[in-house]
Amino acid sequence: MGEILRLDSVGKGGALVVLFVLLCIWLAPVAAADEIHLDLYEKIALAPLVVQGEVVRDPQRRATIRVNEVIKGEYPHAELSVAFRLVNFERPFGQEKIVFSEGEEVLLCLVPLRRSNGSVSHSDRFILFKGSDGKIVLPAEGRQAWLDAARRAAEIAAIEESGPLFDALRGLVWSENPLLVEIGLRQIAKHKLVDESILPALLGLVNEPHGAFGARALELTAELLQKPSRHERPLAIREHLVSLATTLADQSGDPGTRRAAVRLLASEGTLAARAKLQAIAEADPSQDVRYEAAVAVYRLRNVPR
Repeated sequence: MGEILRLDSVGKGGALVVLFVLLCIWLAPVAAADEIHLDLYEKIALAPLVVQGEVVRDPQRRATIRVNEVIKGEYPHAELSVAFRLVNFERPFGQEKIVFSEGEEVLLCLVPLRRSNGSVSHSDRFILFKGSDGKIVLPAEGRQAWLDAARRAAEIAAIEESGPLFDALRGLVWSENPLLVEIGLRQIAKHKLVDESILPALLGLVNEPHGAFGARALELTAELLQKPSRHERPLAIREHLVSLATTLADQSGDPGTRRAAVRLLASEGTLAARAKLQAIAEADPSQDVRYEAAVAVYRLRNVPR
């Protein structure tokens, strides 16, 4: 067995490096466990103030923002400042550093800067909601899509009753704005909102050439098929879905899409679907896809169809 590493055997400088590495290893899982990824809708829903503006100055401790539009909340002034230097210094291990550059056009999710006793320090001073996640640099190409998505997210976040709120989130999958479609798919999956009303939209996303949302739309379609329906789903629709999943399993170059196709086939569980799952389990180039297909075949072995 190798000798146990002793700090006095690597010298003073080496010992510091070893200690740093050990500290990083210890802190990394903690930071990862606390990290929560929010989409644009969730950030806007949770942040008390959301503005669109331009960085006009980046002094030593705060960035000055010219406010062009208040998307959520109330703010009466033409400018505000964002304190970020101390946040950078105290940020958790592995969290992205906050940087402001003069001339940037930004979308900011903000919370008031408070003193140690909890009171608001100044009415025009803020910090970013969730650190670097609260700052979105608007790209020159696609700028309008981000603004439209932010405005619509703020409208939906203002809905107080759950029924209309969930209907509005489902409706995002019909949008022509890909940012809103992504939000809709994520929120539908997160809150288990999939229902028959959005099936045509989901199938449209699956069939869209070079679509970015095909796998997630397939996942939701599979989830929908597992739900008990008030009326028997027409055989033509079931056959169409199996045919669609079969085509994607055969032709998609994306393993994630093929895995979603496997789940759709498994949710139907017809003899044709089972046969296709067996073929995928034996021949798909991805080990993950083959494994998922094999598991589906095993689970369906005693299910009558």
